[in-house]
Amino acid sequence: MSTTVILLPETRDNIICLRLRGTVTAPDYKDVFAAVVEDVCARYDWYNIYVDHDSSFRGWEPEAADLSFRCISTYGGKARRMAYTNPPDSLHLLMKMLEPLHTCETRFFDAGEEAVALAWVHQDIHI
Repeated sequence: MSTTVILLPETRDNIICLRLRGTVTAPDYKDVFAAVVEDVCARYDWYNIYVDHDSSFRGWEPEAADLSFRCISTYGGKARRMAYTNPPDSLHLLMKMLEPLHTCETRFFDAGEEAVALAWVHQDIHI
């Protein structure tokens, strides 16, 4: 069972909802994050993603960061909306640098705005 990447119950169809906590490990990334994105992309032409950064989130192990970059390179073009709650400052810069790999709307939300972020990711969804 993953302890650093948690699939949230708000996940449905092509809406992926995750929570990151602690330091994301490569096995957790592969078993949850990458597996869910790959599965959704195999079944749908696009997806939206919500990522909540738990207050315990400390970043990524190097191998997990590498896997994340590969996943974004492969599947980022299928994303329509990305919502990040309580993200570290470094994520803003990273997402700006990765813009050529995806053309989706990306929004950042503060801690306490989880409901707003989830509503935004789920709004106007026509599967």
